[in-house]
Amino acid sequence: MSQPTTQQREAVALRLEDLIDAITEHPQWRPQPNPNPTLYHVWDFVMRSKYMLSEYDNIKAGRPIQRPEQFRDGAGSGDEAALRCFQEVSAALWCSR
Repeated sequence: MSQPTTQQREAVALRLEDLIDAITEHPQWRPQPNPNPTLYHVWDFVMRSKYMLSEYDNIKAGRPIQRPEQFRDGAGSGDEAALRCFQEVSAALWCSR
């Protein structure tokens, strides 16, 4: 698979934002310290995916990222690592449908 286009990455980012909005607008959503555990875990997963996607350019360019612990087996660097990041985020988004 080739690298995603800017438009593809933006589309995934918008979908993640839509999911975050839907979760936080849900009637059972409650902010900390007593969130609904199911909604909180889904929200946390989507926020992590959003963060991972935001680091795509840094990963591709081999620049340091803010939270490498958020990436399974580390973020890596270069084209392959950036593509793997995009694919992982996209797969998570696909599963949320």
